[in-house]
Amino acid sequence: MDRRSETISKISAKLTNSNPILTPLSDIVTFSDLFCGIGGFHYAANQLGLKCVFACDVDQACREQYKHNFGIEPASDIKLV
Repeated sequence: MDRRSETISKISAKLTNSNPILTPLSDIVTFSDLFCGIGGFHYAANQLGLKCVFACDVDQACREQYKHNFGIEPASDIKLV
C-alpha cells in the first residue's frame, strides 16, 4: 500500500470511529442565503437536499421574487440582523 492510500485509510478509519459528541443531531444540512438575489444558490442547494433557514437581500424586487419562488421572506439588510 502506498503512502497516499495508507493516509486515506487512516482518515477513513478515524471518521468511521468518530466521537459521538461531534456527530450531527440531524441529517439535514441547513444554510443561510446572504445576498440571495432571486435564489439561484437556494435552488441549487435544494436540489442537493439542503434547507434554507435564513435569507437576506437589500433589493426589494429580488426579495419579492425570492418569496414567490421559495416561500421565505428575506430580511432587507444584513446590517440590521
